[in-house]
Amino acid sequence: MALLAVLAILGMLAEKSGRLAKQSQLKSEKAVDLNGVTYTVMGFSHTNRIRFEKAGVGRSFLIVDLKVKNPKPTIVKRDMEDFIIFASEGQNYDGDLDATMWTTHSVSRYFRIMPKLTRFITVAFKVLEENLDQSWTLLIRGEDDKVSPAMIKLGPAIEALAQD
Repeated sequence: MALLAVLAILGMLAEKSGRLAKQSQLKSEKAVDLNGVTYTVMGFSHTNRIRFEKAGVGRSFLIVDLKVKNPKPTIVKRDMEDFIIFASEGQNYDGDLDATMWTTHSVSRYFRIMPKLTRFITVAFKVLEENLDQSWTLLIRGEDDKVSPAMIKLGPAIEALAQD
């Protein structure tokens, strides 16, 4: 319930985003710092298929390309379940591990960002096609319950990813 309240407030306060393209950067960098690690959205698109993985009838994959910078002297451990995407009308979706495994910068369920390095990752979310024109927000959970989640406003999924 508290999460829905946060989303309602976020939806009211969020700025409108520009169009997004397959391999180009977003018009303005969208970055958040979460416990000393910087997450920057580098691209946002949608597709019905990622290599061998099909979204299915009435579904589409939202693809979020991220650059993750770990300036810390320690390894940062992450879980695919730390990434959730929300539509402006309140629907939320977890990352789709099977589809994510076929993306350009795929990650497994559990992955690490090594100390003082930057890593590119791609996360796929299976969503209802009818929701693509809504404004989307990426939520990244903290490494533990003591760290509040970070949110990045993505805007609508306007651009389709070219098929392989």
